[in-house]
Amino acid sequence: MEDKEKRYLNQFVTSELFDLTLYQELLRIEKENSLKAILSELVEIEKKHFEFWQGVTGVSQPKLSVFLKTKLNLFLIFRKIFGPVATVLILEMIEIYGIKKYFLVWQKYKETPLGEKIKEILKDEFEHEDKAITERIQRKISVDKIRSAIFGFNDGLIEIFGALGGFLAAFQNYFLVGFAGFIVGLAGAISMGASAFLSTKSEREIEEIEERKKEILEQINFKETKESPNFKREDALSLSFYVGIFYFLGALLPVSPFLLGAKSVIFPALIGLFLVLILSFFTAFFAGENLLKRLKSNLIIIVGVILITYSISYLVKRSFGIEI
Repeated sequence: MEDKEKRYLNQFVTSELFDLTLYQELLRIEKENSLKAILSELVEIEKKHFEFWQGVTGVSQPKLSVFLKTKLNLFLIFRKIFGPVATVLILEMIEIYGIKKYFLVWQKYKETPLGEKIKEILKDEFEHEDKAITERIQRKISVDKIRSAIFGFNDGLIEIFGALGGFLAAFQNYFLVGFAGFIVGLAGAISMGASAFLSTKSEREIEEIEERKKEILEQINFKETKESPNFKREDALSLSFYVGIFYFLGALLPVSPFLLGAKSVIFPALIGLFLVLILSFFTAFFAGENLLKRLKSNLIIIVGVILITYSISYLVKRSFGIEI
């Protein structure tokens, strides 16, 4: 086995170790019997997957990196804050990410003996995902609301960073920076909420038209209408509320130090960095993406936005001799 291929396959050992450790920790703290049963099954399956990759790679005693330990602790904090609901969401998102991961490696090795075993693991991941989704539906957990809250917060945070870049160059008074940021955040929250309402309402109307069209076609062709999965659809007003509120929260937190009398940008910058880390964790989590890649992407975007708006504001201020 070549070094490049070995490094590629070694990541599956640590990945399975992470999943196994996470499920073991969740099983230890979970109280509800239905979730304990699912977690117990997952622990046994993940042990087999972990041992399989140990055999393939020859890695006998893998360890979680500092990054993976931090990620593990964030998941556990999420569980402690939101309770069993968080456990269900964690199970679903971990399995979705597992499906994406194993589908790619299966495509790479499907013509080899290794491909058959990977195919079996992929089937396990699909079964686990189905159980997690079933549990979510039974508990009436709205992923739409959670996603609306996260992405509303994301938009508010990024937009306010861009605005702050311009305000810091334009204003000499930090309180004015905070106040201007507050107004921008409030206006943006109302605008984003209204936009989310209109777009969600249009989306629901299109879905209803497609469903009616399908029913008519099935009746014309004398086919029985199959019952669709019982997914809960949130109304447009509810989702727009979550987008607007969390947009405002994402915009307010970075400017709050200025409103409270901060005399430098150090403390607001630290708050902003912490928020970017938390935001990256949740957006990566619900999108089934790699956390480190999402964090890098968010940092590059935010730093770039700040530099651009600061530069533009500074040049305008110098060009016109404006002093505020």
